[in-house]
Amino acid sequence: MNGKITKDGCLEIQRNNKARFQEQYCPFDHKAAYCGEWCPLFGEVMNYKYDNAEQGNYFLLELCGGKDLIFDEFSRESGGDE
Repeated sequence: MNGKITKDGCLEIQRNNKARFQEQYCPFDHKAAYCGEWCPLFGEVMNYKYDNAEQGNYFLLELCGGKDLIFDEFSRESGGDE
């Protein structure tokens, strides 16, 4: 699974190597707000290395409600670092 933060600060996810990234919505906001950096419960994207060096890196994003998303690749269009 791949992820990115758009230039507007919204989270988008690409699943199963499909060509298109899909916008993610907040499950707690009934006004259909995007999940993104505007939320105080949106964590920092962390870059980790697998124990086995051959596997490379992965990216972990902590979200509200104690949920973690793990990405193979992650990019940021909003100007911050990965």
